[in-house]
Amino acid sequence: MPIADANTDVVELDEANFDREVLGAEQPVLVDFWATWCGPCVALAPTLDRLASDFAGKVKIAKLDIDQAPKLAERYGVRGVPNVLIFKGGETVTNIAGAQTHAAYTKILQEILAGSNSDALADARIQSPEERLSFLLSASVEEIRGAFNRHAGLATGPVKYGPVFYTN
Repeated sequence: MPIADANTDVVELDEANFDREVLGAEQPVLVDFWATWCGPCVALAPTLDRLASDFAGKVKIAKLDIDQAPKLAERYGVRGVPNVLIFKGGETVTNIAGAQTHAAYTKILQEILAGSNSDALADARIQSPEERLSFLLSASVEEIRGAFNRHAGLATGPVKYGPVFYTN
């Protein structure tokens, strides 16, 4: 079910067009995994519309209703909504749990367009406990140190598999 007054530049995804529109896209794709019953998801819609206008021709902005495509939500580990995944070259670049500000998404998209996997991406990855563990397992020591130095409040905290402690 589309959100009323949705921007036509925001692509509606389903199981039939996901691989073509997202994995086969030449440009990066921001995919909002959402649900009609989710208040924060509905509140995020104007931000997505604005991003679609701001990044027209550079980044594809898309939405996937998890109730209409549960297999895709499961495939990408989406356990809560809103959950934004950004794909580049058919691969997930980052996973952002919860609604963020227009400025936060803009910064991340600019970093991705610049070909950088730097601070904005690392910062986004440590916000979600599940993604934090993945980040800790895959990032370099310098990336981890930098991310937690910028976000000292997250230096200790619960993750899915127990507490993670980081010290300088």
